[in-house]
Amino acid sequence: MIATLPTKADLLKTNIVAIDQHHKKVITSTVQIADYFGKRHSNVIRRVTALIKKDLLKTEANYYLDRYERGQKYYELNRNQFLLVVMGFTGDKADRFKADFIKLFNQQEAELKQWRAGRQVAADTTKQAND
Repeated sequence: MIATLPTKADLLKTNIVAIDQHHKKVITSTVQIADYFGKRHSNVIRRVTALIKKDLLKTEANYYLDRYERGQKYYELNRNQFLLVVMGFTGDKADRFKADFIKLFNQQEAELKQWRAGRQVAADTTKQAND
């Protein structure tokens, strides 16, 4: 079965900071960063690519379908990767976003810890019931 690629609209529907689909990490995407800052996505991709070439950032490309149904590259970034990418952004909006983004990452990480704790309780209960 071939997985279908998300569209740009699909990527923008999610929270700017979200738990990944496997409940393993808190992420954002270059699409969401570009949208928030009003930048061209290609410029954000250029920044990420430059950091990868300098061996300062390690991440794999993902793809979404643009309005012409062509695959377009984007990256999912964790908090540290995000900070590395946007540290060079300037202005009031950039400063406010950085502060808000850190707060959102912390909230999502707390939610992820709560989800993991709930999952552990369910696993322990199931184990006890099976014993």
